[in-house]
Amino acid sequence: MNNSPSQITPDCLEVIFKYLKYDRSSLFSCLLVNRLWCRLVVHLIWRDPFFNMNSNKEPLFGIVQSYISCLPDTSKQNIIDEIINTDEKDEKDEKTFQQLQQQLQRQPLFNYIKYLQVFNSENFDIAFNEWHKKYNNLYTNTHISKLLIDFIFKECPNLTKLRFYVWDKWGIPLSKMNFDLLFNRENGKNVLINLKEFRFIFYAKTKSDELENSFKIALNLFNNMEKKSNKIQFMEINFRGQLPSKKIDQSIGNLIKAQKNLKSCKFIEYWDPKDPSIYKVLLNNNSLTHLNLSLSYFHQSFFEGLLACKNLETLELLRCPQMPSHLLDFPLKGSLPIKNLKVIMNYPAAFNESLTVLLHMCNINLRKLFISGVDDIIIDNICSYNTRLTHLSILAQQQIFDPPQSLSVLTELTHLKLAMIQSYIFSNDTLDYFIDTLPSSLQYLCFNFNIDTNSLKIFLNDCKIPLKSLEFHQSDSQGDEVFDSLVNYKILNQNVCEEMRLFIEYPHTFSSNTFEKAKKHINIILDVPKNHDLW
Repeated sequence: MNNSPSQITPDCLEVIFKYLKYDRSSLFSCLLVNRLWCRLVVHLIWRDPFFNMNSNKEPLFGIVQSYISCLPDTSKQNIIDEIINTDEKDEKDEKTFQQLQQQLQRQPLFNYIKYLQVFNSENFDIAFNEWHKKYNNLYTNTHISKLLIDFIFKECPNLTKLRFYVWDKWGIPLSKMNFDLLFNRENGKNVLINLKEFRFIFYAKTKSDELENSFKIALNLFNNMEKKSNKIQFMEINFRGQLPSKKIDQSIGNLIKAQKNLKSCKFIEYWDPKDPSIYKVLLNNNSLTHLNLSLSYFHQSFFEGLLACKNLETLELLRCPQMPSHLLDFPLKGSLPIKNLKVIMNYPAAFNESLTVLLHMCNINLRKLFISGVDDIIIDNICSYNTRLTHLSILAQQQIFDPPQSLSVLTELTHLKLAMIQSYIFSNDTLDYFIDTLPSSLQYLCFNFNIDTNSLKIFLNDCKIPLKSLEFHQSDSQGDEVFDSLVNYKILNQNVCEEMRLFIEYPHTFSSNTFEKAKKHINIILDVPKNHDLW
């Protein structure tokens, strides 16, 4: 049977290539097979050319250069004229200029702009700076970046994701982005008709005339998007530092109202925390399933909105403020449909009442829970109200699991992740109790803190639950005895324990021989920075 590329039909190839859309290396290889493959793959690469910026910045120069090659001849000549008019150029600069001039004279193989579906201003700025490094002695003007953005906004036919990251000290300012080119096309085409994702992150430290102008541009952007985009499914808006006017608050509310199928929202509080209007807009949305908020005040309208939002499955609170006394009886008014809850407790001892109300309102509907800032009172509340949890992740700031904090009542729990910020999560007297009260349903257990060798040996020896997966994070205790204990457990329980992972921070204190032997049984990940995000 002939398995050459030409024997696969174009329709089949298109289906195959879609599975590779996030595998840039493979796509670039496919690009070089033949003309057919090139034609079928090119749009997948150029739909989001700046994808995964952190992994490899080497191709960024070529991406920007390819976009510049698509510019009209008049724009290319403007770039050349700008560099020619630079006052001082040495011999090295002259050679670089000649290389650039040759690049500008080449015609592109494709009109790459027509494939663009994702625009990320931060990633574009990073890529442009990589391109600029090669010519940094030739000019200092930022006119070229604006020229290129204008061309993208004018020519891109269909955007599905739009992300703006604006900082007052770096990045591309809003004044450099001519949004009218997006909204007012000569042919009347609506470029944002299929927009599915919109992110707008604005950070300004100080007030200035430029800041007020930026707020006006943002206001016009939101007002135009309300008219042009009604299919957004994910929206993130964040103003930090200097807060915008009430008009922007209203325009964002109108943009939210205009959406027909909004699924997920993320907002860092920028409005008056005691003004309920934003809650009524956000939560009066039957399609909303995921809400991520950072709040400084719990308003009654927030809880009323949560009760009315029947399809909300996931709630993330990056701050959990103190509960007003008149809301402490709110759980009596109904249950929340929320299945997944993430809460960051800034001051757990003071604000336990806030979390207690939330846990009580979620009751047995809750399946996945992450809390940063757990104490023994919160553990008691979890065991009282949320007995049908399947996933529990807790970051403790003190020793917990003193009796009677027993997890045995969580009879459906399959995943448990424990982390500790400073000291050891167990006392000498509570480790045995913790082991004895683990629910028999548990399958995955993660210790995201340094466990001393003796405690580790006690746990591995006394835990009789058939765990399928174990995960440990070690920063201090990395001696050979730790490896030997883990390997022995894995060998003795090889019919049950499918995976054991060990994350180790630098510096290392184990011997190379022990490490090599342990790798045969344990998945060991070295030099991992401490990370307490267990969500």
